[in-house]
Amino acid sequence: MSTLYDVVIIGAGQSGLSVSYYLTQQKINHLVIEKDNVLASSWRNRKWDSFTLVTPNSMNQLPNFPCSQFNDDAFLNKEQVCQYIEDFAASFNAPVKFGITVTNVSKNDDGVFEVITSNDTLLCKQVVVATSTFNQPSIPSVALDIPDSVLQLHSSSYKNPESLPQGSVLVVGTAQSGAQITQELVEYGYKVFCTTSKVPKSQRRYRGKDISLWARLIGLLDKKSASLKDLNGRFPASPQITGKDGGSTIHLPVLMNQGLVLLGRLIDVSNGRLIFSDDVVENMKFNEAAYVDWKDKIDQYILDTNIDASESDYIEPPSADYSNAPTSIHIQEDKINTIIWATGYRFDYSWINENVFDEYGYPDTNRGITTCDGLCFVGLNNIDLNKTGLLYGTGEHAKYIAEHIITALETQSLAAQLN
Repeated sequence: MSTLYDVVIIGAGQSGLSVSYYLTQQKINHLVIEKDNVLASSWRNRKWDSFTLVTPNSMNQLPNFPCSQFNDDAFLNKEQVCQYIEDFAASFNAPVKFGITVTNVSKNDDGVFEVITSNDTLLCKQVVVATSTFNQPSIPSVALDIPDSVLQLHSSSYKNPESLPQGSVLVVGTAQSGAQITQELVEYGYKVFCTTSKVPKSQRRYRGKDISLWARLIGLLDKKSASLKDLNGRFPASPQITGKDGGSTIHLPVLMNQGLVLLGRLIDVSNGRLIFSDDVVENMKFNEAAYVDWKDKIDQYILDTNIDASESDYIEPPSADYSNAPTSIHIQEDKINTIIWATGYRFDYSWINENVFDEYGYPDTNRGITTCDGLCFVGLNNIDLNKTGLLYGTGEHAKYIAEHIITALETQSLAAQLN
């Protein structure tokens, strides 16, 4: 007979491990299962070699486990992030089993969850889904029309400039990952083209603090996140900043002086040409306006709260003439040998056989708790607060979910005794 667990947690990243930490403190019988063979596999396998966090180390706050070996202003690289998560799991001997892929989750007639995996079927009273928001790379259908001679990579598969063939590179998407990759390739010496969209940016440090710390002080990270319905099914783009080399703002106009060519949205492939929309000016105006808006928000907060802050050290954002941006480039003539799709991720919950999803297929929850009694989601973007999907907000959301689970188990146990 299979073991009946109180809780099965699917996913051994920071969110799943954080729930496990709180359950361990209360001696709850649970198991964490992970499809890969290492902890924090997304950090290790889906980030390029020079990747760093864009939030400073002071905001790495897994439950009761500060990352104290680095100073508060440091931006951890991916190996340091992985080590931090591994050390956290080891600190409470997290009960993790690796190499287990879940193929179906459903509740049987007895009210017990059956978690069908590549190994066997696990039975449990509660299920926590901690598989991250972005678990499937998203590449637009236009990629199918690109000639086979062009190397196509999603940003999750990009590792370093040295691994790319000679020739020019097109980066599709310039939110945080796309902008960082673009900057790295330009500085390495590649001829780079990149598409633009309405993506914000901010001054990395202003009036004595990092922008992430200002976001925390102002209360933006503790603000209730908008639903995907409110956002028309799209997650907000992350600002063009980096933690590399101590952290900085990524200014695309500066990179243009080093040969970067800005383009509009990629809309078609025709007769060997890549066709783009004519919206670079509009997109860059949005980009620059967001930069100013961040400054104004911080200045207003300082004025309203009368807190101590250094004098304004605002740096005027560089601009350029975008009116001559091309609306097409020729794959062969412009030597486009690589396309990097920095086009984000999609989510796939087709393996969960319970009706708990919205019109976009995203979990429809109240702070991660679904209408299916015993099924919860943890650590996802736009499921609670703006910080919930960040390392900074992981522990808080995990604690809330764990407390809900513990209360539910106690209620179940009391009901069983009364019967």
